[in-house]
Amino acid sequence: MVRRVVSCRGSRARASLPYASLTCLVHRVLQPAYLEDSYNAGRWLEEHSYEWDPEVANEASMMGLAAAAKYWRLTLQSKQQPRQARPTGAFSDFRVIVHTSVRRTAYVRLVQAGRGVVENYSETLPLHEITHAFFEGASNDESRAVIRELQQAKVSCLSVRWLSEYLISPAKARENMHKYLFEPSH
Repeated sequence: MVRRVVSCRGSRARASLPYASLTCLVHRVLQPAYLEDSYNAGRWLEEHSYEWDPEVANEASMMGLAAAAKYWRLTLQSKQQPRQARPTGAFSDFRVIVHTSVRRTAYVRLVQAGRGVVENYSETLPLHEITHAFFEGASNDESRAVIRELQQAKVSCLSVRWLSEYLISPAKARENMHKYLFEPSH
C-alpha cells in the first residue's frame, strides 16, 4: 500500500478521483529533497521536515493533495483508539450505494480505501442503514426511480464528484452538499 508520495508540486493537486484516492491511502506528501537527502545519508530520514506543509507553502492553492493527506492523517490519528478492531478512515461512518455505469469500480475502491462500506442496491436492502448514495447522473428512468426511493428513506443522493470534494476539503464539502444533491425529475 502506498504510504508516501514524493511530489515536486505538492500544491497542484485538485479535486479529482486520482487525487482523492491518494488522500485515503497516503500518509504524507513529501518534497523531492527527501529522496536526495535520504540517499546521501544512506538511510531513510525522518519525514516530518520534508512534508509539504500548507502553513508554510509559497503558493495560495496549497489545499490540494498535500494538505488533504496531512489533514486526514492527523484527523484519523486523533480518532484512532488503541486496539480498535477496525481502522478508522475518511469514510468510516459511511454505508453507501454507488449507482454508476462508468468507473463504478474506482468509486467503490475509493470508499473502501477510506474504510467505508459499499452495498449493492436491491429491493431487499434495508435503506435506513444507508448514509449516502452516489450517482453519475440521473438521466434514465431507473436511476430516477432509485433516487426517489432512496430520498424517501432519507438517504442523501449525491453526485460522485462530492466524494473527491469531501476528501480534499471536508468542511467545504459538507457546507456545499446541497450543490451535489440529485433532484430527480418526475
